[in-house]
Amino acid sequence: MHQLLYVSQSHNDSQDCIDDILEKARVYNTAANITGILINKKNTFVQFLEGDYDDIIKLYGRICTDPRHGNITTLYFQKGDEKIFTDWTMAHRTEEDFKGDILEQVKLLLKMTNPKNEELSKTKIMKLLKGIRYTL
Repeated sequence: MHQLLYVSQSHNDSQDCIDDILEKARVYNTAANITGILINKKNTFVQFLEGDYDDIIKLYGRICTDPRHGNITTLYFQKGDEKIFTDWTMAHRTEEDFKGDILEQVKLLLKMTNPKNEELSKTKIMKLLKGIRYTL
């Protein structure tokens, strides 16, 4: 099982566009046994995916060629110990859904656009995602 976290800029941040992304993601991810979450603030997307290596690579290739995404930056990609979003083929939250300390961490995630940005270590990213999981 592998985990991938990336940030991208959307060329269309309308609710219709987000709904379309979520609908297609949930169908595809169910078939490929991929789970994860999409967090967005206006035109910034942070998405976390987890599943078999080949399935994640194939899906990420599709995302990278999707015209709705631009400036895609991989923040984290490696083998994982366990799935975090076991019951969610694609959970969705906006920045406004979070409060307190977790909101500040989500804001930091949403600002990350440089893969060399070390403001959040991989351990902190996993802790943050597990915290998000328990707020769903």
